[in-house]
Amino acid sequence: MTDRLAGKVALISGAARGQGAAEARLFVAEGAQVVLGDVLPEVHDVAAELNGKRPGSAAAVALDVTSHDAWVGAVETARRQFGRLHILVNNAGITSERYGGLQPIETMTLEAWNALLEVNLTGNFLGIRAAIGLLRDTATPLLATNPRASASIVNISSAQAIRPSPHQANYAASKWGQRGLTKVAASELGPVIRVNSVHPGPIDTPMIHDMLVSSLDVLVSLQADTPLARVGTAEEVADLVLFLASEESSYCTGAEFLVEGGRTAATVLRGER
Repeated sequence: MTDRLAGKVALISGAARGQGAAEARLFVAEGAQVVLGDVLPEVHDVAAELNGKRPGSAAAVALDVTSHDAWVGAVETARRQFGRLHILVNNAGITSERYGGLQPIETMTLEAWNALLEVNLTGNFLGIRAAIGLLRDTATPLLATNPRASASIVNISSAQAIRPSPHQANYAASKWGQRGLTKVAASELGPVIRVNSVHPGPIDTPMIHDMLVSSLDVLVSLQADTPLARVGTAEEVADLVLFLASEESSYCTGAEFLVEGGRTAATVLRGER
């Protein structure tokens, strides 16, 4: 532990597993207190684990990111339990798997379209809107003596928002929307609050793990199309989010940060490794 987030309080959505849980564990290891939000009850297990390692470091809340009231409640938990809020990580998101999987626009249902935009994009909007007040109240007095002490919002988007693939119009549109929301929020909320987006490629999380282990062809294809020749880990995403949450990124806002093994950089020539 190096205490890169010592004294900071963070709210992380989608924190019951995968990237969100990895971010929460890393934040606590680096000195932060965290409010973990998720619709999955396992979020309470993650909070209990963190409190077992550092008593008083974590609180868990039921958080449906499509609900304004749920977001208000999560922010109020941060205020009531920790008295402040320095960091918001909009991590919660879904893929199209539960809505028919990959589909061309011609046959995609309105339900599949709306569901992904509601969680992935509207969820970010609601989270930002609910957290602005406490983030601003926390950071404003700190900036009077430390110009690097701005609050930080990190939106977890996707490499699909940089280079989209066919048959993912709903997912790609929701993630491109996060790019735009990030830039508008950065322009509105500076200098007190910084806002950046993170764009992971294929990451071995519960959301896609079953697909990776059940289909060798998918795994081989992903590796072949990635210059680093492997899928990423939740911990590698968390490392980048930590940087953006900390004062180390104090002059970064409205920016896009890729963690995707180079997939969007160029076409890999198969067979040349």
